[in-house]
Amino acid sequence: MPRFLVSLARLLLVAAGVLLCLALLLLNFNPLALSFQTTLVVSNGTDVPFTFTPLGIAEGSGAVRPLPRFVMSGPLLPAVRLGRFEIGPGGQKSIMYDRDDIRFSSILVRDAHGGFRELPVDAASAAEFRIESLDVLPAATPDAIAAEQAYFLNWHALILYLPLTGPLWLALAWYLGRRMTPATSS
Repeated sequence: MPRFLVSLARLLLVAAGVLLCLALLLLNFNPLALSFQTTLVVSNGTDVPFTFTPLGIAEGSGAVRPLPRFVMSGPLLPAVRLGRFEIGPGGQKSIMYDRDDIRFSSILVRDAHGGFRELPVDAASAAEFRIESLDVLPAATPDAIAAEQAYFLNWHALILYLPLTGPLWLALAWYLGRRMTPATSS
């Protein structure tokens, strides 16, 4: 078989993998989800860094869960990381989340010593929250702490993004295969 046909077949294989991954991402796109997309801004008004996790109460079960986040809008791509966002003194963090089937209820704050505090919120009245002092926040509930620790990563997003690595491995195999193939002399 001519060498250019082998190269063309390898190139088409990689291109097919890339197109398959794009198709999988587009199948995840739901235009109705755009109407439930909301942005939340948390500001640090203290002089110490802290981490936070926005929490909500799931409809139906009533369980406390981190808010489902998005990496970007357009196609709404789910974020892998759901919490433990660090904010330095005077900093702020903006988060896009899906408010469908969950009611934003609180912001769980962890200080530098590992202590948990919880800021109860009324999501209907504000989308921006400034934390001025950690000492005035009430102690966190056990349900909030358990939710932050159990649902740190979004496994559904990891499974969705896993096929995207396929074309990278195919391209690497193709590149290494070309480098290891001995040159033929005519």
